Amino acid sequence: MLSRTTDHLFWMARYMERAENTARMLDINLKALLLPQTLE
Repeated sequence: MLSRTTDHLFWMARYMERAENTARMLDINLKALLLPQTLE
């Protein structure tokens, strides 16, 4: 039972890390889209 709980905690942490990385990428892209664009 301890092994199963540990396994679930490990995968939950992995998914949270992936979600955090995705949120960071979305935030960076949103900020880049909101920057003023220069016409060249």
